Amino acid sequence: MKSFTHFDAYSVEEAVSLLDRYNGKAAVMAGGTDLLGKMKDRVLPDYPEALVNIKTIPGLDNIAEAGGVLRIGALATLDQVTNHPVVREEYLALSQAAGRVGSPQLRNMGTIAGNICQDIRCWYYRASRNRFSCLRKGGGRCYALDGDSRFHSIFGGSVEGGCIAVHPSDTAPALVALGARDVGGIDGSEGHGEGSESRRHVGDLAGSLREPGSRRREILLDVGPEGGRLGELDHATAAALVQPCASSLSPTAAHAQRR
Repeated sequence: MKSFTHFDAYSVEEAVSLLDRYNGKAAVMAGGTDLLGKMKDRVLPDYPEALVNIKTIPGLDNIAEAGGVLRIGALATLDQVTNHPVVREEYLALSQAAGRVGSPQLRNMGTIAGNICQDIRCWYYRASRNRFSCLRKGGGRCYALDGDSRFHSIFGGSVEGGCIAVHPSDTAPALVALGARDVGGIDGSEGHGEGSESRRHVGDLAGSLREPGSRRREILLDVGPEGGRLGELDHATAAALVQPCASSLSPTAAHAQRR
């Protein structure tokens, strides 16, 4: 792994100051389960000069319900989301999706925001030592189009239509189905929070979280009767820690009987 400078931020203001100091050459680190793996394998052409650890900032991992709205802090771990009583009761699909991510070790380290904005899992993009300069790295082609396209999109692509890699997040389909929105910036900005007509759905949030300067810190879910009626189902290959090939949501039998 290439060398880098590591900082523990103990406040939002300190984190923002460190990121601004490096002018786009520093990266935020929470659980680090995706970022550190990419750095070890030298997947990307460019690497951050510094990592700013924000898990040392108190209060960004809270999960609380107030005024009919469930707020999930960006740093809430997947294990916290899985086992939180309100999430299990009102948002079963999200609890199930978070509980199926990777291994117990990954769920204890990985955060909900990190799961949403993790990088794609295409084997050409993820090839060690940056062997394929694909569209997402500024190259001129998507190697999966004419190569090994298993587990890639059958409904079109992104990066202006040329890349057919799919979103790898387990929790994103559940959050989209439940109407989740992001709120506020880690720098204290209002962002797309409560009362804002421009609140961003999680379907758009994954890409926005990877944009330079994007510092979202909460996810909002409106507490309502429909959330608890949805259950989540994944289809995956036999390997233990692979990403699911497909995810779907449907009414659960238990909640259907309540109607």
